[in-house]
Amino acid sequence: MLEQNNVRVPQSLLWKISRALFEEKNYSESILLIEDLPLNKSDEVIFAIELISEVYSKKLEDTIIQAIKSSDEETVVFAMRCEKAPISIQLESSKILSQLDSIRYTDEILSVLTRTADVKGLAENMAADDSLALAYPFRALMIWHLMPAENGIDKLEQMFDLRKRALVALEDSEKDDVLSDVSIALISLLGGVSSDMESIHELLDSKSIVKLNEVRRALSSDGDGVVKSSLIESLNDSVINTDMAALDKRLFASLINSLYLNSAAMQLQSGNDEKYESALLTLERLAAKEDNTIRTIREITNLVKEHSVGIESLEKWYRVYDKESAEYQIIRAALEKGKGNRLNAARAYKEGALKVKDDYEQSSLILRKAMIEYAHAGEWKEAVELLDENPELETLLTQRFQLYLRTCADNTAGNTVSATKRLIQFVSDEEKKDGEEYDSDFNKRRKEALELIQKYPDEHNLPDKNFKGRVKAAIKTLEKSGNGRQSDLERRFQLELHKMKDIFELTVLGGQIADENPLRGIRRFEEAIDTGYFKDKEVERLRDTQRAVFGSQSNNIPVKDRRTLRNLGLKPLILVDTNILIHALKDDLLQELS
Repeated sequence: MLEQNNVRVPQSLLWKISRALFEEKNYSESILLIEDLPLNKSDEVIFAIELISEVYSKKLEDTIIQAIKSSDEETVVFAMRCEKAPISIQLESSKILSQLDSIRYTDEILSVLTRTADVKGLAENMAADDSLALAYPFRALMIWHLMPAENGIDKLEQMFDLRKRALVALEDSEKDDVLSDVSIALISLLGGVSSDMESIHELLDSKSIVKLNEVRRALSSDGDGVVKSSLIESLNDSVINTDMAALDKRLFASLINSLYLNSAAMQLQSGNDEKYESALLTLERLAAKEDNTIRTIREITNLVKEHSVGIESLEKWYRVYDKESAEYQIIRAALEKGKGNRLNAARAYKEGALKVKDDYEQSSLILRKAMIEYAHAGEWKEAVELLDENPELETLLTQRFQLYLRTCADNTAGNTVSATKRLIQFVSDEEKKDGEEYDSDFNKRRKEALELIQKYPDEHNLPDKNFKGRVKAAIKTLEKSGNGRQSDLERRFQLELHKMKDIFELTVLGGQIADENPLRGIRRFEEAIDTGYFKDKEVERLRDTQRAVFGSQSNNIPVKDRRTLRNLGLKPLILVDTNILIHALKDDLLQELS
């Protein structure tokens, strides 16, 4: 009636009418009356919070946030404790109280931050007190799984410390009253910790439960560790269509990402080209997501470090958020390597090592990768300079790789005499026995060692232009020295191989050489097969004879000398570092204990 007569309605009356409508649960009409009014009194702020907890209004939300900044402590506490109020109001009030009296309200502030999934705020509060991760281990683990990547990249050490403390306290911790059973079960599942899955089963439909159990079986100690992408996609579709709390939704999304990462890691190790390409597509897609967690970014980064795979979307992320890190350079290097730009890859690795020069172990391992890329790029000068500047690399690189680098560098620079002498000195040091004279047998062994070294680039897919020729020159130098001349049988074999090309005569001569020296005889067959002079049937005959000679002489041929005998079809020799077995056993024991 007042409005109809152009009479302004008093604010006090509007408040009374709004309260009356609220009592009648007519929230929509109630909020319309006060959403444009100022909040000058504590009881008005409290009523506004109660009202907005029932029906949302952006105008009223903004007014409340401004009002609580100047409200009394009791009103702010009410705002923080009102779980139905908009998240922004709960967070703003907890922020105010943390500044007023953080100790008195610690538990409640942490509860709000947990309930509203403000992972960044929760991390800041828990990092300020070492005891909090021990008191609330599941919340600390939640931080690791949900921390936005752009916020977490500068707080990695802080989060690693929180996670470490949480895992220590997990077994003896009491139930977290703020986190739901579903949240606790998901955090446990993400961390590989044993937990009751009943709450998750109640949330999902029967088909989704079957899919989840298949995933758990595959990842269990008795499983093969492989989860098919189709199963992950199907589980993800089921979760998306399931009604659940926002926090649980985010934890499920983290679980799905974790499964994709696990699948990609297994595919990269499979040795199958199709699976390898599938893994790259998965990692590209995950790294390109806008709402990535730091855990996802770190795990993709670790896969890049381990397998040297180029992920463009990951490089773009680091370029924006962490360009000054060693990781950025390592990711750049992997990309350049994938494109065939080996020199750019080497220089990126070198720059990455400089970023962590205070970490001796990590820096050395990155420099080792740089050396390998320099070798593939044929940039011998830079490689040798890097080796000379970092003597610690000598313990990480094989003696033969260092010989290869220095020989190629000398040869490229025109120091051919120095390169030849280095090769001869290397095999002399390898073959010389204590007290032995420089006799014909010693020279034969040196020549054999050079013949073996000559195949080094082929074994490692390295450029051979500046190496093989120099090794041949070293062999000729030994031959000219007198004692290193070939035996009569070997001269006849070479004549037959390059002039007459009689298969029968070659097999006879090869067998006779093997009677005197099994390894040299078998290598002569290898040499004949590799010339390309002979047709398929003739090559097969050479192989058959080589196999027969090897079968009769294998006891006289050291295992280490067999690695270059490619035409025999020998089974690969696998050497296992026992440390790997110990770590695997440790992981299995920890899983059983948990």
